[in-house]
Amino acid sequence: MLFELAMAALIQANLKPDHRAFQRYEISETLEVEQKITKVEITHGESEVQKREREEREKREREEQEREQQAKLARESHSKASSPRVEVLYPDGTNNCVSFAKRQTGINRPLGTGGRSAIQGQEPRVGAIGSTKGTPHAVVVTVINGNYITVIESNYKKNFITRRVLARSEFIGFIYR
Repeated sequence: MLFELAMAALIQANLKPDHRAFQRYEISETLEVEQKITKVEITHGESEVQKREREEREKREREEQEREQQAKLARESHSKASSPRVEVLYPDGTNNCVSFAKRQTGINRPLGTGGRSAIQGQEPRVGAIGSTKGTPHAVVVTVINGNYITVIESNYKKNFITRRVLARSEFIGFIYR
C-alpha cells in the first residue's frame, strides 16, 4: 500500500515513475482517524549500497591519481637526473639519514655510513632501507613503480624530511627488516 501511495504522489506531482530515478525514498504514512488524511513524504538521497559503491569508486580514483602522480614524479626525476624533483614533507632536526631510516623501518642494527655496511640485497622492497650511490646516503623505500623507486629521507635537504623518485640504478643495495 505504501508503494502505491508513493507512486500516486509522484504521478500527482507530474513526475514519471521511472525505477531508475528511485534512489532512496523514506515513506511515512499518517492516517488520522476522523479526517482520513493520508500523508506521504518522499526524501531523495542515496542508499547505503549506492553510498558504499560511490566511496569505493572515489577510493579507486584517488589510488589511480596517486599512481599517475608517482609515475609522473618518476619520469620527471629520471629526465632531470642532475636535479631530481624534491618534495619537502616537513621540518626535521635529525639531520641524520641513517637514524631517520632506522626509526621509520624499525631496523635497529648498525648500518654504517649511509647504510653501506649492512646491505643485504639488490632487490628493492617497500619498507626497506636503500643505500644510494655517490655520497653515502640512506633512504626509506615507499613505492616501487617499475624501474623507479619513491623514497622518503632525512638530510637530503638539511633540516627537512623529503620525498624523491629515484631510478633503480641509483642504488648500491638494500637493507631488509
